Amino acid sequence: MIKIIKKTILIISILLPLSLIGKNLDSLINKALILEQEPYDSSLAVAYYNIVKHTYRNDLDTAIHFLNKSILVSRELEYKSGLQKAATTLSSIYSKQGKYDKAFKYVKICINETPNESNYQSCLRLAGDIKRKKLAFDKAKYYYNQADSIGSIKQDTAFLAVLYHQMGLLYDLTEEYDKSIDLYLKSSKLEEHLGDKYGSALSLANVAGIYSSLKEPKKVFQYVKLARTVVGITDDRLEKLLLEKEAIAHKINLDYDRSISLYKQSYELAKKEPDLYSMAASLYNISSIEYKRENFSGAKKYLNEGLKYVKNNTQFFSYYNILSVIEYDLGNCIEAYQWLEKTEKYLPFVQDFEAFYSFYGIKSKILFCNGNYIEGKTSLDSTFVYADSFYFQRKEVEAKKIESKYQLERKEKENILLRQEKDLQKARADRNILMIGGLFILLSLVGFWGYRRQLYAKKLKAYYSLLETKNTEIEKNNLILKEKNEKIELLHEELSHRVKNNLAVVSSLMKMQGRRAKNDETKNAIKEGQMRIEAMSLIHRKLYIGNDHFINMGDYIGELCDKLSQTFPSIGQKPLINIQAENAYIEAETAVYIGLIINELVTNSFKYAFKNHKKPLIDISFSPLNSTDQYRLTYRDNGVGMPVQMDLSSSETLGLKLINTISNQLKGSMNFKNESGLCFELEFNDKKI
Repeated sequence: MIKIIKKTILIISILLPLSLIGKNLDSLINKALILEQEPYDSSLAVAYYNIVKHTYRNDLDTAIHFLNKSILVSRELEYKSGLQKAATTLSSIYSKQGKYDKAFKYVKICINETPNESNYQSCLRLAGDIKRKKLAFDKAKYYYNQADSIGSIKQDTAFLAVLYHQMGLLYDLTEEYDKSIDLYLKSSKLEEHLGDKYGSALSLANVAGIYSSLKEPKKVFQYVKLARTVVGITDDRLEKLLLEKEAIAHKINLDYDRSISLYKQSYELAKKEPDLYSMAASLYNISSIEYKRENFSGAKKYLNEGLKYVKNNTQFFSYYNILSVIEYDLGNCIEAYQWLEKTEKYLPFVQDFEAFYSFYGIKSKILFCNGNYIEGKTSLDSTFVYADSFYFQRKEVEAKKIESKYQLERKEKENILLRQEKDLQKARADRNILMIGGLFILLSLVGFWGYRRQLYAKKLKAYYSLLETKNTEIEKNNLILKEKNEKIELLHEELSHRVKNNLAVVSSLMKMQGRRAKNDETKNAIKEGQMRIEAMSLIHRKLYIGNDHFINMGDYIGELCDKLSQTFPSIGQKPLINIQAENAYIEAETAVYIGLIINELVTNSFKYAFKNHKKPLIDISFSPLNSTDQYRLTYRDNGVGMPVQMDLSSSETLGLKLINTISNQLKGSMNFKNESGLCFELEFNDKKI
């Protein structure tokens, strides 16, 4: 009886999903039903997979159902080849659906249970693809490198061509552009060798994309032209991509009309497929150019047209965000807020500090514009939170780009020097031939000895002249590299200068806003926010003026306290501030955090500590400890001190929360106590945070 029920369940599990497929699979169904009668063998797993091949495109649920059954049967029979095929197919389906955890679960079956199968390297490559899409870059590199080792041993050219293209995508994402370009070019050569012109041209198009990121339009045009030459015939998919790369290059050259024209051509090609994502992307890029040219009506026209095709969450965020910015620039505060609300719904789908920084910046402006100062201040605080993260992220990205450009230029110079060396070796070989020939002629024809000697001397002089020319070129190349290094230093100074200026602008805006505030609480909150910006701005002012990345804490604390004294007039007698911080130099990044702590402590003393006090006094000491990188900050005042019942670790005041947060960020040891007034101590290591 149990056996009959078991077989009935098996038959229903096959027939139920297949009722949606059609009569053309009847023979496959019947075959699977027959094979299920015990004892069955590996042909049952094959039968399941044949059903999958007929349902893969039209009925994914059915395909997934039979892939799972194929995996179960293959495991039971230890049919490794069938297990590998079913597991990788199922993993690929889930990966395309964006279900990466499920996809990795099934590719792990392939990796763990079929290590000796002929196509094992494909399992590793698929695992790398999934980790790349999940942005787990280190794991992706691990699986790709394993796949490369096995593929290279097997000399599987077709496999390696695809693998190198995928690895190029990975290193493009991590902004290791020199490695990415090498991999794309290797993939292009292998694809061309295999006769896949489209695959070869696609890799070249991606190289053009990297040079657009590096803002080198000449290289973009070079590789776009090379891609078109390789593919030979017009391919709409490839041409759409190449037009986008050319449009970016013309945008870098500020040729906006040509850039818009190319984006429109790309849009028309995408419309043929139709490719909704590319259509929306092209219209967005056109609108961004029109916005840059301050043609707001033109930008809105393209954005409203593009919204018809947007299906992607990040595209919705980009569209709504720029529409809110345009309405704000036009002075339409209410409309800007309506677009802002739509933008905020898609903020969770964005994973970029720059996007967060930009969003909260425009949000605070729009809220202030609508008279909502409390929420506007909250949004502005969020902007400050992401400001440092965005600044250091941008600094790291720029450093990577500069390093990649340097590596690419270095390789080009090395190739030039290699060609020069080959020319020199050829010249030396020619010289040796001439010497032997001259000796032979000397021994053979004594009468021509004088003439041959003169000819040889001329040749020798020419070769030494060539050698001198080559040495001059090498020195010139070394000078170019030196200039590049100086430009990198200049870029760092310029970045500090721009950050300083931007912080000054924000401080001025907050000062103006504070004057317009109607209640003291808002005014004080804005004033405190302004002083936090001043604490950071002082650092960047010193970085711009100085020659290195270290800050003299004595000078910095003195200037900061002077600013605070001017900003917060004392009640009664003005406090005397003593500063002891001789020969204390720390990293600029750490100095920002220390400045913010001192800002909060001095502000607190001015506001609360010295009411009706005849001789107010503040002592600030900053000094190194025994360890090279360890420092102690001590702050004292002779005011009323902290309330005894106050729990500092769980305080809800913004200033104390900020001090707690920064102390944790520095991994320091913090202590508050009352000793004839307030006493605060912080010990920390000046290491990269």
